[in-house]
Parts: sequence; C-alpha cells; structure tokens
Amino acid sequence: GYDGVELDIWLTKDKKLVVHHDGKANNITFQNANLSDLSGIKLSNGESLPTFDDFIAAFKAKTSDSPTKLIIEIKSHSTEALTKEAAEYAMNAVQQAGISDKVEYIAFNYATCCHMSEKQPDAIVGYLNGDKAPRIVQQAGIKSIDYKMTVYAANPTWLCEALDCGLKVNVWTVNSAGEMLKYIGQGADYITTDDPAGLKQLVSKTFISK
Repeated sequence: GYDGVELDIWLTKDKKLVVHHDGKANNITFQNANLSDLSGIKLSNGESLPTFDDFIAAFKAKTSDSPTKLIIEIKSHSTEALTKEAAEYAMNAVQQAGISDKVEYIAFNYATCCHMSEKQPDAIVGYLNGDKAPRIVQQAGIKSIDYKMTVYAANPTWLCEALDCGLKVNVWTVNSAGEMLKYIGQGADYITTDDPAGLKQLVSKTFISK
C-alpha cells in the first residue's frame, strides 16, 4: 500500500538489464560483463542476482490489486550513451509488460532524464542530482524533481517553486519524524524513507494548522 518501491538497474554487455544498487559484485562490473558471467553472483540474502524481467514479473504478481508504483532508477553508466541505452531498454520492457501506468523513472544523469521525457512525454521522470532549479527542469519537459534533503535546505524556495510550476516533488532520504512532518507540511508529493511504516502512520494523522 505504499506509494512506490524503488530499484536500480544496470545494462550488461549483452544488453540485459539486472537489478542491483552498486553495479558491481565479486569483482565483476556488470556493464562490462555478459549476463551469463553473473549467474554465480549471490546477494547478501542468498538469492541470485535478479534480472529486470524477474523483478517486473514479481512486481506484477504482488501488486495486481495495489496502487503501489515501481520507481526505476537508471544508474549512471560509464558513458552517457550507455546510460541512455539502459533507459531505452527499461522503457521498452515496461511497455511490453503493460505496466507503463504503474511506473516512474529517476536518474542522476540530466541528459538521460531529458531523453526519457522526449521518448515518452507522458512518463513521470524525476531528476535526482539537485543542481538545477525546478523551472529549468520543468522547461526541459521533465515532470519531477527528486532531490535529497540537503538540496532543499540549501535552496529553501525550490520546493514551493517546483509545486508552483506543476512538478512532482520527492525528498530523500527522510528518516526522522520531525523531518517527515516538515516535508508533509510543505506539500511534498513523495518522501523516500527507510521507515515507510512510520511515515505512513504520520501521513494518516490529522494535525491542526494555524
């Protein structure tokens, strides 16, 4: 029942997408290896490295009756061209799976965010890097800013500016109740947290405002 679940994807040398945060394990860099080279990799929980197709299948099965969205981070590869290519493979896989309405995309690479927004103008794409004012992002056709807390703290007008120009706003990573309440009060659309149950409790409460 949470708003979304986020994952990170990498494109292998033979053009397969795998799900992993770091993009490297067992001294193997995924973007430089074929999928067959990754078959022996085990995650810390004992499971095998999942492909993006594996994750899509699990997501569809587990959220068929849920509004929860899949938030796909396109990790920054060794080149901008590779990052854009990974984004295209991800968007094509999502379309083929018929879940475009349940997916949003995020990336640190600005050109990749622009590329995804041009390729699918209706897609919700969020820019992560935090170095551009909201109106610049909005003018590029990108529909969301997804900045960490320190960016909003250093640029206190940006959250309101983003909302004023119709952007979706996410804040990461917010784990204290006080900070959660701050961004709820400021009108953020989404909050990324390591404590989703605690955040859900706060969101469900009614607070008296002046």
